[in-house]
Amino acid sequence: MKTNTYPVTLLWRITAIVAILLLIVTLLLASKARSQADSGFAGQIANSSSTVYLYRTPDIDAQIISILENGIIVHVDNSRVKNERTWYHIQIENASGWILEGNLVIP
Repeated sequence: MKTNTYPVTLLWRITAIVAILLLIVTLLLASKARSQADSGFAGQIANSSSTVYLYRTPDIDAQIISILENGIIVHVDNSRVKNERTWYHIQIENASGWILEGNLVIP
């Protein structure tokens, strides 16, 4: 009984095709994960001991855009650490800006 053996070049071609397909799938999944990470999440303003300011830039000396009420739901779409403080970029109905980490809870 004669067994059929594939030539080595055919096996290398199949391996190369599989490797390319795996690379394409990996890149597609990475792109999808990155777009989901950028979409943000919901948070709630919560600070009963002080006023919560919405700043134009992530800096305590930046222009204050608005004063936020406790309990409002915001959309968080970015974060940044500056001067050892974590800032969140949020969007509300009529504005967007930066708040300090301690003023936000995730419901």
